[in-house]
Amino acid sequence: MALAALRTRIPGSTVFICALGLLAAGSWVPRRADAETENFAQLALLHPVQAFPAESSVTGVRLSLLLAVNHDVTGVDIGVAANRTLGDQAGFQVALYNEVSGDLRGTEFGVFLNDVDGELTGLQLCGGANLAAGGRGAQLSVFYNQAKELRGLQLGLVNVAEELDGLQIGLLNINRNGFLPFFPLFNYGF
Repeated sequence: MALAALRTRIPGSTVFICALGLLAAGSWVPRRADAETENFAQLALLHPVQAFPAESSVTGVRLSLLLAVNHDVTGVDIGVAANRTLGDQAGFQVALYNEVSGDLRGTEFGVFLNDVDGELTGLQLCGGANLAAGGRGAQLSVFYNQAKELRGLQLGLVNVAEELDGLQIGLLNINRNGFLPFFPLFNYGF
């Protein structure tokens, strides 16, 4: 009963503004920079306005509106605009733009771009482009997939791999170690 009365007295916009204020205040509190910390949850508006600094890692849930930046992320990573992981990412990541500077183990879903600088072990699914240095798994996009070394599948309009142990399906398929370096509709290398 008391909770229902409280809800009718406090408008939703007031709660939202208070939450943003707490988030902003927490992001400016001085923290030790010499030790990496691990947190269960991260809330971010636009880096550096986030609950914990970029040097910290998240094991649990990371939620962001415009941009969240953390060292390692394990678990669920949901962003409206962009997610950036400075180290390794494990679990599920979704946003308009996803960037992982280390390795990705799991699934990455992006609207415009998924970019993994390290090894991909899992799935990249994107409306625009998938980029990975290498790994095992699948890159599925509407337009463009690129990997230096990949064991698995590339499915998109344009697929590029310097070394592919697997299959490419698309309009243009470039695979330096394929049965042909360039072939329309499909290409493979083993």
